[in-house]
Amino acid sequence: MGALGKSILIIEDSDTMRSFFAQVVKRLGFENVYASSTVESTASLDLTSVDVVLLDWLLPGTNGATFTKRVRAGKTRLPVSVLIVLVTGHADQKLVAEARECGVDTILVKPVSGQQLESRIKAALIARAAAPAGTPPEPPASGTESGPPSEQ
Repeated sequence: MGALGKSILIIEDSDTMRSFFAQVVKRLGFENVYASSTVESTASLDLTSVDVVLLDWLLPGTNGATFTKRVRAGKTRLPVSVLIVLVTGHADQKLVAEARECGVDTILVKPVSGQQLESRIKAALIARAAAPAGTPPEPPASGTESGPPSEQ
């Protein structure tokens, strides 16, 4: 994937969705794909070089909001500026507002297609690389295209 990124962390409690996401990002050229069903199970992983996090919002244990806040506050081993892509089956305005406040970079709504996931990750990484340091993330947008069987 070159300058766009090389490592990605997928935090998704659905085995089906986690496997689907892993296949898509490998096609994008990510060399190191870490996948986990919960935030807590990432504790043993070396995450210092992760470029992107694909994050489910509703997870067992720590949810996506708490996790994102911890990342942005520097309370994890992930880079504070890591790109966070929220992938969720819930797209109400309250969730979107909360995700923005927490520091999520972009939002996709399940079901999501592989093409949609690929294009959103590429666009977010390119925008991040082109933005001056300290620029806040773009407002999240939701996706509504059909994709794989949805599991939330």
